[in-house]
Amino acid sequence: MTQTLDVAGRFPQRDSARAIEAPVAETQTRSKLGTFAITFGIASTLLYTVYERLNWPLFTYLPRVNRVEFWVYRSPPAESPPMYWYGWTATSLLAGAILGFLATLLPEGVARKIPLILVWLLPILSIPSDLGPVGSRSLHGGIRAYIRP
Repeated sequence: MTQTLDVAGRFPQRDSARAIEAPVAETQTRSKLGTFAITFGIASTLLYTVYERLNWPLFTYLPRVNRVEFWVYRSPPAESPPMYWYGWTATSLLAGAILGFLATLLPEGVARKIPLILVWLLPILSIPSDLGPVGSRSLHGGIRAYIRP
C-alpha cells in the first residue's frame, strides 16, 4: 500500500487514527522485544570478545574423543586439540540473554536511550580485537603442541 503526502508534507489523518487505536499492551510488547534484541545484540558481541580474550568458555569440546568438559579443559596432546569456540559462544549468548532480559525491566525512557548504531558498529569494531596480533592466540603452545617434529 502506498501512502501519499499532502501539500504540507504530512500524512493523511486516517493513518494517524489507526496508530491511536493500537492496543497499549501490543505496543509495550513490541517495545520490550526491541529493547531485548538491541541489548542482546550489543552485549553478546562485546561479551564474546571479552570471554575469548580471557578464555572463559562454558565448556570445552574435544572432537577426537567426542567429549565435552565443563569450563576450561587443558587436554593432553594425545586426546585432541580442544575447541573452546563453542563454549565462548554459549557463554556470551547466555550472558547476553540475561542482560537483554534485565534491560526489558528498565523504564521505557532509559531503554530508548540505547543508540541503535551500536548493534552493527560494535561487531565491526570487535573484529580487530578478535584477530589480535599474529601468534598471540596460543593458549598452551598452540597447534605446535600437537605436531611432533
